[in-house]
Amino acid sequence: MFVVLKNGQGQLEVVTPPLQDIILPGVTRDSILTLLREHAEGKTELPGLPKEIVISEREIGMKEVEDAQKSGNLVEMFGSGTAALVSPVDKCVPKPLRLDPFVRTLTPPSATAPT
Repeated sequence: MFVVLKNGQGQLEVVTPPLQDIILPGVTRDSILTLLREHAEGKTELPGLPKEIVISEREIGMKEVEDAQKSGNLVEMFGSGTAALVSPVDKCVPKPLRLDPFVRTLTPPSATAPT
């Protein structure tokens, strides 16, 4: 998961959680980070991106994402993965949901599954 924010200095900050637990190392994630870092260092130019961007591997929670959206500082969100390549996020659901394998619908985690 990558979240692009406008930070307090007016720069774009690209935030992705550090590798741990559910965030796995992958070629696509590493390629995105490498391209962004090389762009920020002036080694590679990525057209359409400002020269000064900040790349952060740090925790980011839904509260920060929601606050950024409310203040107009949320620019973009996208995910990456070997099977998913790079995929834009068009919606965030603030409450945890689970996919019920029996009925194939999203249900709140407190709801009971059909028996």
